[in-house]
Amino acid sequence: MAEAYANGASQTRLLLQSNPLTGVGVLSYDAKGALMEGRYGDAAQMAGGAATGFAVGAVAQKYGGYGLAFEDIGGPQYGPLASQRGAVNLRLVTPDEGVTSGVGGAPRVETRNGYTYSLDDLGRATRIEGELSSNPAQGRSPQAQLNAGGSYRLPGDEGGHFIGRRFDGPLEDFNHFAQDMNFNRGAYKSLENSWQRALDVGKSVYFDIKPSYTGPSLRPGSLDVFYKIDDVPYRKTFMNRPGGQ
Repeated sequence: MAEAYANGASQTRLLLQSNPLTGVGVLSYDAKGALMEGRYGDAAQMAGGAATGFAVGAVAQKYGGYGLAFEDIGGPQYGPLASQRGAVNLRLVTPDEGVTSGVGGAPRVETRNGYTYSLDDLGRATRIEGELSSNPAQGRSPQAQLNAGGSYRLPGDEGGHFIGRRFDGPLEDFNHFAQDMNFNRGAYKSLENSWQRALDVGKSVYFDIKPSYTGPSLRPGSLDVFYKIDDVPYRKTFMNRPGGQ
């Protein structure tokens, strides 16, 4: 907001944007236009310092899946409104920046050990992708395995990994899910074994896993797994139940 003021925006317009009753319309209109024209930096500046930034978050999600993050634009060079409004701005962030916090429904993205996780507003992993690597020394997180699925966990489940321990799978909760024990130790392990054999002979393995959930459940009902071994593509769909089919 302060930067926009320094660049010539009228005080009247800025005050309208900052008002919780009028700001939503002003911000969403301006940001929508900027995003549709590819002016992502302009969209971020329009939203800077406004408590109604959620309006831009919704537009950002619709036009390209961008998220928003608060950042300090600080300094007196932005004029008197900078100090009055806290000298903060909203910055558009993209998944390849490593870690983003979702605003207005945009996904949160975490990168660990070279793997990228897209998380929804319930903290569920909706996409996991990356190039596999081996690390047989990687440990486990018994607590994360125990907590996986929460109240949606079924009696026959155990704490499974989207990316297995031997592939340097992260220890954080988002790499764990409530997985049917038979599926985990059968069909999914067979897939992981094929990946390990490829790595052992020097082949590259890229994967893209997309879990699917029903309603607010923290337990995925199925996993769509696309992967490439030395650029040869494969796809498997597993159900989270005995046999994986």
